[in-house]
Amino acid sequence: DMNNDLKLTIVVPIYNVEQYLEQCLDSLVNQSNHDFKVIMVDDGSKDKSGEIAQKYAEKFPERFFYVYKENAGLGAARNTGMEYCDTEYIEFLDSDDWLLPRTVELVLDRLEREVEKPEIVFMTPVVYDMSNCKFTEFADNEELRRIFEYTMVTNPQQSPKMFGLEASVNRCIWSMEFLKKYKFSFPTGVKWEDVVPHFYIFYWARRCIMVENVGFCYRINSGNQITASSDAGRLDIIPVFSKTLVYAIENGWNENEISYILRMFFTFATWSMAVTKKENYGELVKKIHLYLKAVPKRYINIFIKQRELCRKEIILLRLLRSSLYKVICNYHRKEFITKAVVKIGKNIRRK
Repeated sequence: DMNNDLKLTIVVPIYNVEQYLEQCLDSLVNQSNHDFKVIMVDDGSKDKSGEIAQKYAEKFPERFFYVYKENAGLGAARNTGMEYCDTEYIEFLDSDDWLLPRTVELVLDRLEREVEKPEIVFMTPVVYDMSNCKFTEFADNEELRRIFEYTMVTNPQQSPKMFGLEASVNRCIWSMEFLKKYKFSFPTGVKWEDVVPHFYIFYWARRCIMVENVGFCYRINSGNQITASSDAGRLDIIPVFSKTLVYAIENGWNENEISYILRMFFTFATWSMAVTKKENYGELVKKIHLYLKAVPKRYINIFIKQRELCRKEIILLRLLRSSLYKVICNYHRKEFITKAVVKIGKNIRRK
């Protein structure tokens, strides 16, 4: 039976991660504060992941709960975890990552001190690169610190730069009341599940806080990441960003907010073009063209102006919007284009 005095639920979606799962779950067992529960959602794993998760549920029955469901992807697994959540706050942790020591303790201490409950708690994750065994800062921790430099509490209406942060659901702890109020659920059946909540949920947030030196450790170069994939899953950026843009326009978002959606789309699009396999490349470029062509020109112009794109970036953007996009579709020219595109992607991310 679940302990209802707890403040936090951590949802761990699990799919074929037997290699990393124990490290992930041990990081939860070894937290300095145990006022939380773990919902492990086995998304139809074919390896020993399910058995490993069940061992933790048997060993720590008061805190670890195992749920099995047919394979339906990360978004659906997270939604299942949310259904089992009966605490004030929820956190999502991917099963090939792990939680930094004292994260729960420091976050709950801070929440205890807040007079008004925050809707979103930002954390400062760490990146672990398996190719060289090095730890580095999460890409935009510095940007996050700048946002909170002169304030303890803010929101994306006051600090629109929040929309420019990495789309990572896992780097935040969320108020369940807040998520329910706006009937939030993850998109299912597509990859890039973090983009929709990044814009949709941020837009409604009024009280956001940041807790330093806590969060998850993000494992890269393991070959498991969705971000490493070069298959047809890359095409999912189109429906995901289309839905986000339509939602923003229909709900009267201002031009600055919409330009952040375009910025993230352009970053994802150029990056996807650089890594996608030959058989999906032409289709991807065509869909990027159709998406950009459908965006009203005034938003494109504001995006170019506000994000201070360089000449090469503007040329690529205009090419992708015009019928000349077919030039980019030719895979035999990809090597030349990829070099330019990778450079552009890096520049945008740096900005």
